[in-house]
Amino acid sequence: MQKFSDVLYGRVESDCDTNKPFKTLLHLYGLIGIKPKPKGFLPTLHMVIVWMAFGFTPLLSIVGFIRFQKTATITESLTRLQAVINAIFIVVKSLVVLVNLKRLENVEPVMKSLDERYNTTQERQQISDCVAACTRLYASMGCLYYSYGTLSILSALISHKQPFGVWYPFLDLISNPTIYFYTCLLLEACYGYFLLAAQYLHDIYPTLYMRTLRTQIQLLRARISRLGEDPDMSDKENHKELVECIDTHQKILQVVDMVGSVCSPTIFIQFSVVAIVHCICMVNLFIFADTINKVITILYYATVGMQILPTCYEASTLEMESSKLPDSIFHCNWLALDKRGRRLITFFIQRAQVEVSFVAIQMFEINLRTYVAIFEEAFTYGKSFTVH
Repeated sequence: MQKFSDVLYGRVESDCDTNKPFKTLLHLYGLIGIKPKPKGFLPTLHMVIVWMAFGFTPLLSIVGFIRFQKTATITESLTRLQAVINAIFIVVKSLVVLVNLKRLENVEPVMKSLDERYNTTQERQQISDCVAACTRLYASMGCLYYSYGTLSILSALISHKQPFGVWYPFLDLISNPTIYFYTCLLLEACYGYFLLAAQYLHDIYPTLYMRTLRTQIQLLRARISRLGEDPDMSDKENHKELVECIDTHQKILQVVDMVGSVCSPTIFIQFSVVAIVHCICMVNLFIFADTINKVITILYYATVGMQILPTCYEASTLEMESSKLPDSIFHCNWLALDKRGRRLITFFIQRAQVEVSFVAIQMFEINLRTYVAIFEEAFTYGKSFTVH
């Protein structure tokens, strides 16, 4: 098996499989108990324990937040409220992914069949570069998420306060305040990293699939541009090549539908969370926070924004790449094709004009325009509170 560091630095095997990042994703989902049908007693027990933890998260977070209000300032309450909202919606997203995980598993055979159509050195290198880019995405987003978790725990250790404020009912029996604090800190570190792992995977998986789809469209465009250029190919061979290009495009759209059915609800939830948290941040920033808390709020605001930025960026670049496909078809050497091939080219151009895009619950498109609009709305609402 190839080392993670080799993939991270671009030293990827030439026969690298597009499904490699997806296999890692499904394995990581399995580690946190999100798997469709566990086999055996221990895997089933693991999944039951994990989903008990997920199930109690909203209750423990809300009760902890209410108890926290006894001694908290308004700034501290608003800061803690953001974490509570995130924790509750992590559970909802986890449930959505669990129900639809089989669809993500069904992507693998389709991607494998697409990979088998590209055998030149340049094409294999392009697939390898895509795998390396996905690996870097794993590493960069993982560092960002777990750095936030580690800083939260360290700051709680210094300030002698619970980092996430979750309520643990049985720990109230501990009378010694020092033992109580460090026991809570240890539990919150484990619990917090567990929820961070779920949040990390929910935020990264749409980006991985979109990045891979972008590479597949680039490969398809390059293949179409060579259509009819080889004088040694007969009309029958050119026709077969064109049919394979059309079939490749159909398979890409099939993957878009499968991934989109899972992404749609989870990204809608994440957009909603980001919008709510940003509004709270703006209210806190413009009204209640002092200088230190303003800096903390701005940092948190930027961190939350990073949760959907990679997905929106990849969705926008995927839209842009797919919009170039009809031009690539039109500029191929279609004059070298026979009458049957020219009719197919006309059909292909019409079919390729279908935009490859992702939509959140049929309400708004997932792209950078929506991302910017959320920030603008959050800023507007925050400013409106200061006026009133």
